[in-house]
Amino acid sequence: RKRRTHWDNGRKKIFSNQGEIVNKQIIKNTMLEIILMITVGKYFYRLADKYKKNKWGYAILGLVVCYGIFFTVALVYALIYYIYNPMALDDDLNDWTLTIISIPFALGGTYLLYYLLERSWKKNALRDKVSIDDIGKEI
Repeated sequence: RKRRTHWDNGRKKIFSNQGEIVNKQIIKNTMLEIILMITVGKYFYRLADKYKKNKWGYAILGLVVCYGIFFTVALVYALIYYIYNPMALDDDLNDWTLTIISIPFALGGTYLLYYLLERSWKKNALRDKVSIDDIGKEI
């Protein structure tokens, strides 16, 4: 039977506290991403429903674009971070920092897609409307 020393107990406590901190950060990131996913999907679903398009297809498109931009920004930031700080390869890059930096870009790019789709569908809806004066006329 191994006798525990004060140092062993202290080290175990420090490592267990670090594990709790990491778990809290993962939960925080995951919750933020779930809220982001629900919000983006809901807005694209409503937009597609408004203009009689495929609701689930456009909701998934919005999510794919959002997460694609999210991961691209995180990857570019990590690469720049490691290029300008080569000694940081031993350190862990903070996930919370990557999340906070990536979310505004992801939301901005997703909003741009939303705006472009809405503008395009509005033009087509106005073009497809038939005026009362046009009824009875030959095309």
